[in-house]
This record gives sequence, structure tokens and C-alpha cells, in this order.
Amino acid sequence: MKLAHHLTIFKNSLTLLYDDPLGYEEQFHKLMLILLSEQSDIYQQAERLAAVKHSTRDELYRRISIAHDYIRSCYTQTLRLEDIAQAAWLSPSYFVRHYTQIYGRTPHQEITALRLARARKLLTEQHASMTDIAYQLGFNNSVSFSRMFKQHTGLSPMQFRKKVISDKKS
Repeated sequence: MKLAHHLTIFKNSLTLLYDDPLGYEEQFHKLMLILLSEQSDIYQQAERLAAVKHSTRDELYRRISIAHDYIRSCYTQTLRLEDIAQAAWLSPSYFVRHYTQIYGRTPHQEITALRLARARKLLTEQHASMTDIAYQLGFNNSVSFSRMFKQHTGLSPMQFRKKVISDKKS
């Protein structure tokens, strides 16, 4: 996320930096530092995996990352653990154990977090019904969506929307 943000800033400032080679180099240097930092984070995550060989850890990390990308791109659909594990070419139990080691939460918790973030955005930006939002996020019905939302935020989706509207008016 940090890298994407700085890439956007860099892209938007390219026309201003055209006549300022020093500024251009500074922005480029910042991007390289962020890339190195992210690479270091990835290396540390891979090292946490319980595998004897370094090459095994790298391959396992690569497979889990593929499944993580799969989750992030398909979280609005109904996802089964077996399908996610298959994307990584791992058994479900092996996948969950190592996914949790790398990302600090289970695939289910990741999907829930992504859906909640998207739900908050939809509830603040749109005036779609709860049923429409629930289906957009991959829930079978609005009741399960409302229950999950309230369980994690302490507010029902309607209460959350009303609070956001009143906060905007203040």
C-alpha cells in the first residue's frame, strides 16, 4: 500500500519534476528505499516459515503469496478454503498454517477484513440497500452481512451509515 501511494505521487509529479533533475532523483530514491523496505519485509515473512531449506521457504512463500493475491482479487465472491489452497497447490491445513504464519491471520479473517473495509466504503459513499451491498460483498443474504458487520464494528450497517451521515453534517 505504501509503495502504491508513493508511485501515485511520483506519477502525478512527473511533469513538475521534468525541469528539476534533483527533485526527480529524490523521488526516485524514495521509491527505491520503499522497495528495499518492502523486500526486507517479504524476506522476514518468508524466514518465519517452518521449513528447513531456504529454497523450500521461498517456494512456500511464493505459493502462499499467489493464494493471498487470489483472496484479494476474489473476496467479493464465495470462496472455499479448498479453492484457495488449490490456488497455492497446497493442502488446506498446510496452507492455513503457513498463511497464518506469514500474514498473522487466517484466510477467513483476511476475507472478513477485506469485506468489512469494502462495506465501510460502500456504506459511506453509496445509498445502495443493505441487500445490494451484501451481494456485492459475496454474502448470501443481508442478514449474514449485518450480523458479521455488527460483530466486528459494534454497529449495524444502518447505524454505521447514519453515524457517517451525521458526522459529515457536523
